[in-house]
Amino acid sequence: MLDARPKPSSYFIYVPGRRARAHARRGPRPAAATILRRRPDPQFRDRGRLLLNGSTHHDTRVSDEAIRAELRARAASLGGAPAEVRDILIAAADSVGATATACAMPPRAYLSERFHEFERQTVFNREWLLLCHESEVPTPGSRLAVTVCDEPLLVTRDEAGRIHVLSAVCQHRNYVFAEDTGTSDKVLRCPYHAWTYGLDGCLVGAPLLSRERDLDAMRAQIRLPSLRVEVWQGFVFANFDPDAEPLAPRLAAAEAATAPYRLSDLVVARSVDYPDLPYNWKLLQENALEEYHTSYIHKGFHESMPADLVERAPFEPGEAAVWRRVGVVDDGKAHTRPPWPIPDTIPASAVAYVVFLAIPPMMFASVKATGVKLFRLIPQGPDRTSLRISFLYPRSTLALPDFDRLMDWQLEFVEHIDVPDMTTNTRVQAGLRSRFAARGPYVCQEGTIPQFNRWLLEACLRDARVPAAL
Repeated sequence: MLDARPKPSSYFIYVPGRRARAHARRGPRPAAATILRRRPDPQFRDRGRLLLNGSTHHDTRVSDEAIRAELRARAASLGGAPAEVRDILIAAADSVGATATACAMPPRAYLSERFHEFERQTVFNREWLLLCHESEVPTPGSRLAVTVCDEPLLVTRDEAGRIHVLSAVCQHRNYVFAEDTGTSDKVLRCPYHAWTYGLDGCLVGAPLLSRERDLDAMRAQIRLPSLRVEVWQGFVFANFDPDAEPLAPRLAAAEAATAPYRLSDLVVARSVDYPDLPYNWKLLQENALEEYHTSYIHKGFHESMPADLVERAPFEPGEAAVWRRVGVVDDGKAHTRPPWPIPDTIPASAVAYVVFLAIPPMMFASVKATGVKLFRLIPQGPDRTSLRISFLYPRSTLALPDFDRLMDWQLEFVEHIDVPDMTTNTRVQAGLRSRFAARGPYVCQEGTIPQFNRWLLEACLRDARVPAAL
């Protein structure tokens, strides 16, 4: 029974006065609902505007209409792109800016095969892609297989502890051997003809090759292709573009917001896979980013993070993250949720908030004082997405004697929170196919969606090069 489950050992209480302060308290929670609020953080100010409680009113140096006009012009001049793609990009310019004037993206952006291929070439081939957390390749010899846009990849950790992202295609006869490798070997071995590679991708051996060729010369010439890699707060990102800008400088604001949560100290405890969700990847990001739906789709489960306590950060072109944070509420239902411990290393100011962070295109995370719920989303087509949901906690939490019971309890909330979102996104995708599909106006609690749309358009239009494949 729920009442028999232990109560959390700490809570937060709002202390009224001239300056609102959130204080940690130990012991049983108070019965009455208690709001956690703090004064707005300075980083939520940008050129004199405050993005608080859903407000997106602003006084920017460049008007939204001027930004939209500039985006339309860039899209119209995108030489080599199919007309359908240019038309979608031109129309999408109306989906950025203030919620008071912006509207939803054109339906074709979620349906078009050509636009999906354009996104693959311009976004997924040039942006930083979340592949895993470093705790999933914990020791030398560890490897993890993941396929992104039909490219089979291996994340490996070499003998020196360095993380690599390699193609899983053998350079002999193109056998994909990711699924056939173990997790502790010091080499990567292709089962087809037993060619072996080091954990850094270098060719180690090839039976019979030395009979007719100089093996040392072959070792110098042949290796598994590798991607650029960055590890940010424990999360492993890769980029197909060797000339891409570094990721970390583009995450400066997000790093400041999440630093108190000590993300690099966490480890993946459990993952759940949904390999074939019937909707476009952007719908998943949009749904996760906005708070508007939480009062309705998640009624009864989301009251501890009410939509009217959201503060969203400003977004500037070039940044790699879109995020918001929400004040925590003691809704009187704490006994219905797993009582994960709050590490002593987490400051009280961080416990008072939850940060919802997107690093598009493939990462979304819900960051709490107790741990992280991580989404890794990979498009499989314009109307297909694979999703992995992972739960990350400190090692001290994993060492709890009743951790497995608490983890099973946590997974119950996937059914209450995430599965309804999957149903919602499925129905939106179906609605987008209708002849009556609309481009509805955004409301004030959807302000992160125009920010995400701006990120997407900048990614699509950042480079005038249009891949020959289009």
